[in-house]
Amino acid sequence: MNRVVLCHKEKVIAEHRRSWDRESVFFYYLHYLPLLVRKPGSFNHARPFADLSLPECFDNLRRRLIAEEENKGDGIREFIKVLRLLENYSMPMLRD
Repeated sequence: MNRVVLCHKEKVIAEHRRSWDRESVFFYYLHYLPLLVRKPGSFNHARPFADLSLPECFDNLRRRLIAEEENKGDGIREFIKVLRLLENYSMPMLRD
């Protein structure tokens, strides 16, 4: 499988798998997090997160944040901000 590399001013911005199969789609969930901060109601229906397998502690945190927030959407928005930490830190670092 080939790779697609996106560059800006000689700096690699993103790198993705490239498939030549018909109708095959690859999602990299980290790319969708900035949008979901603005539209948190879309989180439960966003395709990039449909098959995402996170450690149980993330699910526990998500449920607690949603339960504790009075304004609808604020808890999921906070959870998305936590997921954005994965842009700079590894899963084991956040999980432990």
